[in-house]
Amino acid sequence: MKIVIKIGTSSLSKEDNTINTNRIQELAKTIYNLMLQGHDILLVTSGAVGCGKSLIKKANDMSIHLRDNEFGKKDTYSTVEKTVLSGMGQGRLLSYYSQAFEKVGLFVEQVLIAGEKDINNSFFKDNIDVCFKVGIVPIINANDTVYDKELVENANKRYSDNDILASELAHSIKADALILITNVEGYMDENNEVVSEIDYEEIDKFIANTSENVSSGGTGGMQSKLSTCKIAGCNTYIIHNSQICNIDLLLHGEKIGTKIIGFIKNR
Repeated sequence: MKIVIKIGTSSLSKEDNTINTNRIQELAKTIYNLMLQGHDILLVTSGAVGCGKSLIKKANDMSIHLRDNEFGKKDTYSTVEKTVLSGMGQGRLLSYYSQAFEKVGLFVEQVLIAGEKDINNSFFKDNIDVCFKVGIVPIINANDTVYDKELVENANKRYSDNDILASELAHSIKADALILITNVEGYMDENNEVVSEIDYEEIDKFIANTSENVSSGGTGGMQSKLSTCKIAGCNTYIIHNSQICNIDLLLHGEKIGTKIIGFIKNR
């Protein structure tokens, strides 16, 4: 099976907003075991901006010299400032992934996607095919350092959040499953109970009844996650980050989180 796994900022962050390296290690072990079974795994990660924020706030402790010492003390940042934080954090985030995956015996490749044109580029698809053939894990994130206006002028629309990016990737590589790792148990009904399964035909109804509450530090909420199925063309699973080690059971039919039955169309 070809599987796209996406992990969100909330699932990668600890309470102090630093990166949860133990969770990355758990994810690496899970992906290693899935690959041993012959699955091809593509990982979409958020967390670069959050990683950059945690770095910049530790500038003094790290003896880093900034021309503007107040920059690391800010509570909010402009869009352009966030692109800088993303560029800072991306390198550190990849180092965490590299260390974790090498511990289990895997190499990773970093791919930064600037806009929608990139994933339909034949060279990009060839790149991913080589990774699958060799046994390297592609780790993909949006390239936030590229200025929005330039992308729009070149008709290369950027991704507003990584849920949509993951679903477009699933569609592009003709994935068999898309797994969204988040900080909620799945789709919760009005009684705060997990809805175990949603049919493709019901998605619009569920979207209409869902408020778009975005997690702290993230850009994608439950509406975004529900919308992914309309794009991905495969079954989508929304699971809590505590269930990472059970992804194999999920793929073998165990009910974990919410399964959204996708419309398998010609891709």
